[in-house]
Amino acid sequence: NIFTLFLSPSIFSEIQIKEILLVLQRIISAYPDCTLFLKFHPKTLPKFLELFEKKLSDLKAHFVISKNFAGDEFNLKLILISEAIFQKQSTVGFIGMQAKTPIISYNLFDTGYFDDLYEILDCSMHCKSIFELDQALLDIKNPRAIEKLTIRQINACDNFCKETNSPHQEIASALHAISK
Repeated sequence: NIFTLFLSPSIFSEIQIKEILLVLQRIISAYPDCTLFLKFHPKTLPKFLELFEKKLSDLKAHFVISKNFAGDEFNLKLILISEAIFQKQSTVGFIGMQAKTPIISYNLFDTGYFDDLYEILDCSMHCKSIFELDQALLDIKNPRAIEKLTIRQINACDNFCKETNSPHQEIASALHAISK
């Protein structure tokens, strides 16, 4: 099982670190043999990568840490191989919605960060307590819970995602129109 956390801050407060570590501990507790993939924003300061690497090593977790941006195709592949993705407010969750991959969003502590995006979009198993987080980790194996989540993700895509065949062509066309 691979669980991917897309972490968008470039600087983490103590409470954010505490919250992420709690989420990681709960995942490891529910799935001891899992692999954790932490995908940090490319601008994340190296000291935070080192901190999470040390903490995960201390937990004896199987993990991968990445901060390189390899494009949305790479993110999609990562999402597709993940049992679930964990989101706060990263826009990569929109790709998760379109891929119908389970999204677990969380707001366990008052971090002062905009933590409720995926709850507002109603496209995730949103957790505001450890109990809810533990339940979401169980629910990703429950076909009925996943079916309900998938329906909510489809509705969220209908409401918030614009489908296009070629965004590059649309941008080029818009620039061409402006230059005339």
